[in-house]
Amino acid sequence: MAASSAPRSRRYSTRILLDAPCSGEGVVRKDPDALKNWSVESNLDIAATQRELIDSAFHALRPGGTLVYSTCTLNREENESVCLWLKETYPEAVEFLPLGDLFPEAERALTAEGFLHVFPQIYDCEGFFVARLRKTAAIPPLPAPGYKVGKFPFAPMKGA
Repeated sequence: MAASSAPRSRRYSTRILLDAPCSGEGVVRKDPDALKNWSVESNLDIAATQRELIDSAFHALRPGGTLVYSTCTLNREENESVCLWLKETYPEAVEFLPLGDLFPEAERALTAEGFLHVFPQIYDCEGFFVARLRKTAAIPPLPAPGYKVGKFPFAPMKGA
């Protein structure tokens, strides 16, 4: 059933996992090429995409629902800053849920907000970030897209 024809109560999820695309800094130990294309500009571009993704996911979440946001990168811009941006954007609707009980000694990796930021040198594993958020209130819907659904702005290649 298409979302537009679904009953309103079925358009929202109670739980969403957003494992966002990232710069991959946390997997350098097993993939040295992970940083081949790294730059400050690319990190800022990736963070902008992540903000769009978390905003979209948060809109798809039912009030009272839980969103888990994760990356395999180490930098604050793609991790904490994305979650803090969401809280700034919807201050009355975002609650951070601490992850200190996720595994033994997880509290060593907790940020002040309760996010889990695992660094390879502390846990002898790949680096990653996880945040758990609760949507505490309804928020205004996203504006309608500026394109017609199903219509893509490209033309077939010549000779194809």
